[in-house]
Amino acid sequence: MLSEVAPDVFRLRDTCNVYVLRAGREATVIDFGSGAVLDLLDDIGVDRVSDVLLTHHHRDQLQGLARAAEAGARIWAPPVERDLVDQVDRHWLTRPLDDDYDLREDRFSLLEPVEITGVAAEYRRERYGGVELFALPTPGHTIGSVSYFAEVGGRRLAFTGDLLYGDGKVWSLAATQWTYTGAEGQIATSISCALVADRAPDLLLPSHGEPIADPVPAIERTRASLRELISLRREDDWDFDEW
Repeated sequence: MLSEVAPDVFRLRDTCNVYVLRAGREATVIDFGSGAVLDLLDDIGVDRVSDVLLTHHHRDQLQGLARAAEAGARIWAPPVERDLVDQVDRHWLTRPLDDDYDLREDRFSLLEPVEITGVAAEYRRERYGGVELFALPTPGHTIGSVSYFAEVGGRRLAFTGDLLYGDGKVWSLAATQWTYTGAEGQIATSISCALVADRAPDLLLPSHGEPIADPVPAIERTRASLRELISLRREDDWDFDEW
């Protein structure tokens, strides 16, 4: 069932939270899940999905993406991760299976490629269908993750994928372990969270979990926990924000 989280913005709890931004009889969708959203458009008076934007490449975000392509929707991938969508077959031919110290969760990708229209325009406002969105790179959960911002009814909405799960929480700590002994993913997550907070969203809409109505304090609590974790990995204290 689609539930309205803001005027003309709906959420479907699927394999991830799928967000539908309605513009007249069309919709722009952020992440796609299993594709079940296509079967529910009549419920909100929408005829078709014009555009699908992806926050990152993981299968829970886009396992049904072939349905979007078949329905004629334009598909936009994060620039750094497009090869894990439209060229993922090449990825599987070259991905090491044994003695692999690269811990990034690129194995949680599509099994078959899906053709895309292009990549999200990072650091710019662009119109996707009837909706204008600003795309901000927010690496952390994956190296190429992107968050999207929309102005709706005088409020700024942030669609942050799996960067955050809830107040003080990330969705997957394991996903931030990019390398065997490093803390790069946790540091990237913290800095990405700070960049989201700098844009002062009024409502944060994660890929898993509930909408966060007071995002900035929730982000700060998340960053504090990450800072504590990162400090455990170092012999001396290091203010990576200052650095």
